[in-house]
Amino acid sequence: MNNKMSRKKKKKIMAALLAGTVAVGTFGNGMMVSASESNETVNQETEVTEVTGGVIKEKSKRGKGADAASGSAIKEKKEDKKKADAASDSAIKEKKEDKKKDGVASGSAIKEKKEDKKKADATSGSAVKEKSEDKKKADAASGSAIKDKSQNKEEKQTGTTEEKKNTNNKKVKVKSFKKLTNKKIKITFSGTNVLKNMKVSVKDENGKNVKVKVLKTTNTYCVIKATKKLSGKKYKVKLSGVKVKGASTYENVTVVVK
Repeated sequence: MNNKMSRKKKKKIMAALLAGTVAVGTFGNGMMVSASESNETVNQETEVTEVTGGVIKEKSKRGKGADAASGSAIKEKKEDKKKADAASDSAIKEKKEDKKKDGVASGSAIKEKKEDKKKADATSGSAVKEKSEDKKKADAASGSAIKDKSQNKEEKQTGTTEEKKNTNNKKVKVKSFKKLTNKKIKITFSGTNVLKNMKVSVKDENGKNVKVKVLKTTNTYCVIKATKKLSGKKYKVKLSGVKVKGASTYENVTVVVK
């Protein structure tokens, strides 16, 4: 036999191996060969080994191809996942931007509401201020009216008081005074007077006190009498507790009798 196996035979053995009908190492596991068959057997084993190596190489190539396909699938899956993640990130970003826009829109709406409220408050404050000013004016007018009434009342009262004062403050007027005797002095008043609580004191020209007493009083005159003879040139007579009838206060009256 030729050392090299024909291409057709190699393909056949390859197909058998791939189909699983021929096991690797058939010619080398438990097969008894003679010395005359030894060379052929060895050649056959070599051929089978070559075929087997080719099959293994083919399987290795297929395995590499499968691994490459698997790696490509994994790569594609990773890329798909990456794309999905990118899409998810983009969606999240869009949501965030939408939320941000909503927040800005909401903030703008809140700002507008605040501005509207501020305007409303300003309008309300202006109305309150106007009412307050109107009230002030009304109060001022009312106060002025009250003041005028009070002044009129005060003027009336003052006029009445002054009239009373003019009546009540009439001064006691002495009409005449003279010595009746060496010890008696008579003093006559104008109009009607009250002499009920009258007191009298007399001093001579040297300023010495002269003892006297009230002898008689009427509404128009009084008579006083000294305990000693009035021999001096002049005497100062002071009357206290005298008033015009209807007056509110008592007066003091002083006369000099010669």
